[in-house]
Amino acid sequence: MRKFTLLLEDGGSDESPGEGETRRIEFDAVDTSAAFPLLERELGARRATLWEDDRRLGTIVRNDGDFWEISA
Repeated sequence: MRKFTLLLEDGGSDESPGEGETRRIEFDAVDTSAAFPLLERELGARRATLWEDDRRLGTIVRNDGDFWEISA
């Protein structure tokens, strides 16, 4: 199993967008696809950064259409 970390940003409020809390979820998985069920449970999270150990793998953003956009 590999060790991953998701850093979740909740997006803040209308008055202070982007200034919300950052939460950390650590998980063990065979591959990165295990991140998506975790993200689906985090309804407030709009943006997440995925890490494997100390290597940043990319950013995942939930768009208005309620789908995820992935960038390196």
